[in-house]
Formats: sequence, structure tokens, C-alpha cells
Amino acid sequence: MFESLFAGDEPIAQSTCAHGVVRREVPNGSKEKRVDGSKTTRRGLPRMLAAVAGVAAVIAATLVTPTAAVATPPGAIAHYPLNSTTKLADLDGAHAFTSNAVVNPTWTADYLDLTASGSYLADNAFAGFTLSGESAATFAVDVFLPVSATGTANSTLVTYGSNPTTANISVRPFHTADTAAVTITSGGTTSVVATFPALRKGVWQNIAISFASGSEVAVFVDGDEVARAATTRTLAAIGNGVFRLNRNATVFTNVASRYRDLLVYDRALTPAEATDLAAANAQFAVDQVAAGLAADGVVYEDLDLPAVPGMTWSTSDADVVTADGIVTRPSTEAGDAQVTLTVSHDRAGSTWSASREFTVPAIEVYDGVPVGETWYDTAGDSIQAHGGGFLEHDGVYYWAGEDKSHDNASFNGVNLYRSDDLLNWTFVDQILSPDAAGLDCGTKGDATCKVERPKLIYNESNDTFVLYGHWEVRESYGPSQLVAAVSSTGIDGEYTVLWHERPGTTAASTANTVLGANGYLSRDFTAYVAPDGTGYIISAQGSGDTRIYPLSADYTKLDIDASYPITGHHREAPAITYIDGFYYLFTSAQSGWYANQTVYVYTDDLTQDVWSDQIPVGNNTSFKSQPTNIMSIGDESTGQGYVYMGDRWTPEKLGGSTYVWLPIDLGDTRADGSRELDFTYMTDWSFDAASGEIVRPDVVSVSAGKTASSTGGGSASPAYGTAAPTVAANVANDGIAYNLATQGSDTHFFSPTLNVAQSVAGGGILYDWQVDLGGAYDLDRADIAWRNYNGSEPYSQYLLYGSVDGAEWTVLKDNSANRTVGFTSDDVDGRYRHVRLEVLRVFNAHNGNSATWASGLVEVDIVAHPDTAKPVATLVTPATAGPFPTVQIQVDATDDVGLKRIVANIYQGKTLVKSTQTPMAGALAGSHSATVTLPDGSYTVRYNAEDLAGHIAATGNVAVTVDATRPTATVKEGGSFTVGGDGSYDLVSFKLYDAGKIDKVSINGVAKDLSDNAWSDVNFVKPGVFGAVSGENTLVVHDVAGNTQTVVFTLR
Repeated sequence: MFESLFAGDEPIAQSTCAHGVVRREVPNGSKEKRVDGSKTTRRGLPRMLAAVAGVAAVIAATLVTPTAAVATPPGAIAHYPLNSTTKLADLDGAHAFTSNAVVNPTWTADYLDLTASGSYLADNAFAGFTLSGESAATFAVDVFLPVSATGTANSTLVTYGSNPTTANISVRPFHTADTAAVTITSGGTTSVVATFPALRKGVWQNIAISFASGSEVAVFVDGDEVARAATTRTLAAIGNGVFRLNRNATVFTNVASRYRDLLVYDRALTPAEATDLAAANAQFAVDQVAAGLAADGVVYEDLDLPAVPGMTWSTSDADVVTADGIVTRPSTEAGDAQVTLTVSHDRAGSTWSASREFTVPAIEVYDGVPVGETWYDTAGDSIQAHGGGFLEHDGVYYWAGEDKSHDNASFNGVNLYRSDDLLNWTFVDQILSPDAAGLDCGTKGDATCKVERPKLIYNESNDTFVLYGHWEVRESYGPSQLVAAVSSTGIDGEYTVLWHERPGTTAASTANTVLGANGYLSRDFTAYVAPDGTGYIISAQGSGDTRIYPLSADYTKLDIDASYPITGHHREAPAITYIDGFYYLFTSAQSGWYANQTVYVYTDDLTQDVWSDQIPVGNNTSFKSQPTNIMSIGDESTGQGYVYMGDRWTPEKLGGSTYVWLPIDLGDTRADGSRELDFTYMTDWSFDAASGEIVRPDVVSVSAGKTASSTGGGSASPAYGTAAPTVAANVANDGIAYNLATQGSDTHFFSPTLNVAQSVAGGGILYDWQVDLGGAYDLDRADIAWRNYNGSEPYSQYLLYGSVDGAEWTVLKDNSANRTVGFTSDDVDGRYRHVRLEVLRVFNAHNGNSATWASGLVEVDIVAHPDTAKPVATLVTPATAGPFPTVQIQVDATDDVGLKRIVANIYQGKTLVKSTQTPMAGALAGSHSATVTLPDGSYTVRYNAEDLAGHIAATGNVAVTVDATRPTATVKEGGSFTVGGDGSYDLVSFKLYDAGKIDKVSINGVAKDLSDNAWSDVNFVKPGVFGAVSGENTLVVHDVAGNTQTVVFTLR
């Protein structure tokens, strides 16, 4: 791993207090070495910088003085608020910057954010106003420099003139380490006309440059005059037409900065007016200081409170948070604490105040793994054990790892923690520090070496603990050595450094990797004790091979003669485990601090070079982690589980790096007896270290294989020898997330069609991707494996949306300022069927340049809570038992996630005689209708519905009778009933019959209800009786099932 070097922090003093608050007291009397080598029972919490940023937070701001609103001095010829409402326009609309002037901006409601690498405003054709004929001018702006902001002597905040290189006036914040400067360039010659104290970082400041042409330049910061100097330079020599923010004119380096309220006057402001100008945004400035204390309103670790002249802090509860920002988390029993910090700032002749209320959580008791989150020990401090090794000894687990609390790659110590359950860890001691004798590393806080990836093993034969580490000088990875230290006084005893050298030599040469005078390079490594008690060192031999060294019986020396290489592959970060007769060696590729694909190889004999081919696990970035250990839990009697343990490095703030632990899935057994292994991403999971039981979260992936699309389409890269999908967008949710390439780009991803011009202009969409989940699921997470490129790793800024119908969309996650590389996991809530990803920008994490060429998606995994509820089916018809000539069926159904189908089956007795159904395609509600013709008889309709998860609604039953036989109507014979024949009568009577009973009869539409008997009569019909007429008549007989019989006859 490579990282630039920074100075470390000094330890923080601590104390204990009452009220249930524990100040850094380590349980069980465990100890820590002081910097001077002595010991103490208390440990300082590493200072963690809370970035001061403009965030949407709860702010209780109080204006102390003045009480009246403050207005800016009148007469400005241009005023640019620089916010998301006005953007590039000024307030009168006449002096707007050109539309392509700003690159990679982030517009907020209050300011223009140009902190992203490569972001700037540079208008080289500005024609809104002219100052050439004026005798004086003033440029004023409110500006914010983050604490991390750096630059060169040529870096500029504001530039105005006629040419960005040869004619302009500019403000340069990093003129020297301690000063800023105003420079004027004319005729290609740049002169420093005024210097003043360096601008403060972490707070908003007002800067006003008042320029009297050919006379003098005055500089005001927050209303205070900080410089006044004579000059012969003129406004005419500077000219007009160029306006720049955060853009160096020569080498185009940028300063991370934010801007608001840029004003231009065609006169020099008086000191009193400069004070009024500074007062206009003074309350906003102090509000932003308060808002920046905790982005989410929750504070776990010490706050780095901005401390500038005239700024003071007060606290509502000094036992929890002091006025210096020292945080002491309440005990578990005391519960969370609510604290208010108030900042007061003297600026522009007045005092301005703002307060920030936040929660300080009580010390956690973990019952699950905090995947990718800060992991706190039992004292409430973040666990500093990066690149660590794990050892179980006498029923207790130990974790030894790098202390990165100084946010630096240089050595800061090896910390040791202990735990009974692998979840709740207690700090024990710092078992190796930079000033250890024989380490050749200088002193703590000014270490001259690096010791990385410490591993601790126990030698049972001589009851000693051996600590190994990867040793380098601070400035490089040239030495490529191992360091060994041993303790015979317990695991937390005194460790004596035995040696640090390259394997095979005691020389510190950096010349080559050939065994001989220069030995073998040794970088990332692990130490391992096999089941037979043999110790091994497995080490990355430079940038090529991985070498396996057996250890001596006391584990302190490497057996060079018996060592051998696993050739090629450019691997590092080895971690090994033993499962059922086979050794499985996990490694990552070599790509600095950025994560890549983990693979494993396996063998049944560690002494021979008989390893398998590489097999990928996890995803293309190992879910943004690098392996450090594989832990077995449980035992043969209880069943064993295995845990992948990885580091999620944060290169820009190493002390904030977190840990990714995931359960390893044991798959099928291969023909050679080995097991298929893999691990998938999950949060909220847990395990029982004693029994080996793995408890997984109750969530499921719902996006794999579902219909995906992207506006404009795109293309799919080769899918490991398989054919690309018909729809290219489906390669991003096909379940394939591995990367088989060791260098360069991923080997399997969706490459979208890009709208680069729209994105660069700001506010546009670079590309989109959308998936129809097939049903409305209760969402839990959206995990995205982004296309990666080793050596030029990109990050994407994006928005996530959800929709029930694919038409109305809700923002699920705004990651428009994301800078996480490779893999992102977002918690999302709500019930949605459609999920849409809009990518706004893509940047190279190394230099901040646009990296649209690296756009792409490897896998989008939408995770949801499982559907546990059954659908509900309701019978609409038949509403009665009949009888019916045909069975008219309607069944309605609903489901929370989505219906698969609605079913209605008809049985006679126990025999299925007819099945009907309608597919629902994930609809939340639907209806099934069917008309069924059946023989006469008694039947049962049974109905239900199935949802997408396979749940079946409670089955309903209804008995029905089918009567499809028409009634009969027979002319009665005999003179008393009928006179006539052959369809022509003077008088006629009819005998009616239906087995299912007669309902009614009608003649020429005149109806009469009958008594619902099987037999009935219509007697003595003649003209004028029961609707009958002379001539043709129509008799219609209805049975109760609705069948009819029609008889046409003539009356004379």
C-alpha cells in the first residue's frame, strides 16, 4: 500500500467523571504504553476530523448583535449570489457568465461548491461590464477553504482582467505557507502588490480587494483591513473580459473552495463599507460552522472545532463534550446524551452566534457485525487495528493491527484488542511502537518506517508469541522486509524485536528480487500455523510472485531453502484457511489503496507448489475491501463457520478506514474433494463464535435477471465467453460481478451510451439505467458494483429513484457528491417496483479529472425485505349457488408486492373438471374472469391467487348448480283445453316442464311468475287473454337457471 506522509497527532489527555459517563477508562485494568514508554490505564481517543461543510442540518442560530438586518454597501455594478437559484446570473440579469464557464460545479441553495478536483469557473469571454475607464474598483466575495485545502504559490481564488495569463488582478491564498497575496499582471509581468496573513480554513470569510487605479490596493478580511500598499498599476492595464474563480492561469491547478455573493464595485470601498460588507454574511458564516459539526446530527468521536481569532465555544454538557470538542461517550447504562455546542464569533464589529444540538450515542454492545461502519471498542473508541491478524488463545480472541489514528501510512504502533465473542472488543495494549529497540523507526509521532499488516502467532512448544510485520522506510517500499518480534511474557507482554530484513539476507539492499546478496522482496504477507503445528510466512514477492516460507520450530526464522513461489498474477494481501483437508489462499490484486477482485487458490499440501488455478470470489472490488484474514468459528462438534475479514481503506483518512467481515459460503464439493467458496455482501448479519452459527439478515435480492433498460442503449462487454444479452443493460443485473483481469478495466460490465455534453454543463445526466423488479418490493438496499479500472480508479456521482408505476418517481438516495470508488451500498426505504439510476458525473479518484471513459456498471443488486404476506382473493361471481346455465366466474385479488396469477378451478366431487386462470405479471391488484360451460349437475368452484414469492391466498369455495337444459312446452290435448291444431288454434293450453323448475312464462312479452315447480300449466289461451292476440303469438318459458323455450302459435 502506498500513501503520502503527514504528521501525526499527539495523544489526548483524559479523566474520569460521574453521571454515568466514562472518560476513556479501559475495562479490566488493561494498559497502554505512553509515548515515553511508561504505561497508563487510560487511552486517548484519536482525534477524528469532522469536516466543516454546508449541510442540511438542524441549526439553532441566534443573532446576538446587531439586531437589525445588514445590507451590502450600495452601488455594486454586479452582484452574483452564486447559488442553485441564480447559478451563473447576477441579480439584475445583465452580467451573467456564459453557460459553459463553469466545470464540475455543485450548486447548493447557499453557495457554489468548487471543492471537487478539477472544478472551476473560467469565463474568458466575459462582457457584462467594463472597468477600464474607472478610477477605482472593488472585488468582494465570501469564500470557504476546507481544512484539507492545499495549493501552490500560483493558485488563485479570484481573477479579473483581459487575459488570464498576461493582464489581470488575482487573489492567491497560498503565496507562502503563512501569507496570501494580491497580484497584478500586466504586460505579461506579475507583481505582488499586497500580502496579508493566510486565509483561515474551515470557516467562511469575506474578502474585499479595493483597487484605486495607479494609487493603492487595500485588502479587507471579515471587515478588518489586513493590507494596504501603493501601486502604479492601473485598471486600464488590467482590462476586461476575463473572470475566473478557482482557476490558475498558468498550470490550471485548482483550490478546493466554495463561493457566495461575488460583488463588483466601480469605486473603492471605505473601511466602514468593508465592515458592512463583512457583516452581511456573518450570520451565515457562523451558522455554517455550527452546521458542519456533525452531518447527521450524531457524534461518536472528538470534534475538531474550528478555532480562529475571535471565535469561542461553549457546551451544554462538558461531561460528554467539552468546549474543546473532546467527546466522552456515555456508558451503555446511561444511554444516549443530547448536547448543544454554541459558537460565538466576533466579526465586523459585532458578535454572531449559532448553536448545534446533536446526539452522542452511548457505548455500543454489538450483537452483529458493523460491516463497513466504524467499529467501536468497549471504551467507545474506534478500533484501530487495520491490516490485522487474529489469534484465538485460551478461549479468548485477540486482534492485532495497525494504529492509523494519525491518518498516515507511517508507523504509529500495533494495537492489541481482546474479545470473548469476536464482536465486542476491549483495547489491551500497544504491543509494538515506533521507538521499540531494534525497529529502527525513530519516535512515535515522527516515525521513519512503516510496519504494515501485523500478524500474531503462538508457539505452543515454547509458550511464546511471535509478531510479524511488513517493514519499510517511511518514504518508499524499497526495502521490502519482514520484521519479527517475540514475547515470552504473555500476549500483552514486552515484545523484543529480533530482526527486520529481507528473506534470505540481512542486507537492506533495494536492488532486485534475485536470491543472493539482495534476498527476496517481501511485502504484503500473512503468518499461519497449520493444523500439524508447522508455521508459515506467505508473502508477496514484489509485484510478481507469492512466496511460501516454512518457519523454524520456534517460528522466528524463515526456511529459505524449503520456500517456493506461486508464480505470477501480481497478488498481495494473502489470507489463508484450512477446510476439510484443503488449504485455501485468498489474495487481492495490486492496486494501491483501492480495492479490487479477491481470488483464491487451493491445495492439499502446503509444502509443494501444487496450487489450483485462481477462482474469483465476492465481486470486482471485493465489496470495497482487501482481505486480511479468514477466521474459522465453532468446532467440529458444533459445526464450523468461516468469516472473510477485510479492510475498507480510506486513503484520504486512513484512521477512518473500516472493516468488512462477511460469511463465507461453502458450496458444492469438487471432484478432487475441495469445496467451492464464495462470499456475498450483506449488512446486519451476525454469528455465534462458539457454535459457528451464521445468522444472515432476512432480505433477498430482487433485481437479478429482471428487465433492465437504459436511455440511448449501450453495449455489453464479453460475459466470460457467454453471449451478450439481447438487451445490453441486462448485463448490469445478470448476477455476474467478477473481474478476471488483473490490470486495467473490468472484464464484464454494461457500457452505456453517454450524454457527455449535457453532464459537463452541469445539472445534466451522463447516463441512466433502470430495472423493473416485476413487483412492488419493500426495499432495503441498493448495492452497485461500478466499472473499475486498476490504476485509474473512477468514482461516480448519482441519484437513485423508485417508482410504483414507472411514471411517478421518488428520490431514494442523493449521491450527487459521492466520492466512493468501486462499490456503493445505499440504504433505501419504501415499496417500489421500478428502480432508476441516474449517473451525473464520473471522475478519476487519483487526479479529479473527468473519467467518462470509465463509465459503466458491473452489477446493480436491489435488495428487499422478503414478501411474507399472502395475497387476498375475493369471489365476486357467482354470488349464489345457482342454478346457472353457464358458470360466470370473477375473482379479484390484491398483494403487497405483486400477483403472479389468479386461479379458479371447478370440481365435481373430488374430480377437477375445469381449470381457469389469468396471469397478473406483478400487478398489485387484478381480476380474473371466465365463462365455463358444463353439463348439468352440482359443482364446487375453488379459487385463490399466487404472488411473486409463491405465497398462495386462502382458498375459497362456493357450491354451484349447472342447469343447461331448456324447459319444455307441450300443447294439451282435449277439447276442454285446446281447440285447433297444427299451430293454429281457437283455444290452446300448454303443459310446462323443467327438471330444475319453471320460473316464469310470457306471451307476447306479458309475463307471469310461476310457482317454481317442475310442472306447470298455461290454460285456455285465446285472443284477449294473458296478452294473446288474433294472429301470431310467442310463448317464452323460463326456468330458474335462465334457460328458455320459445313456442310460436296462431290464434284464430
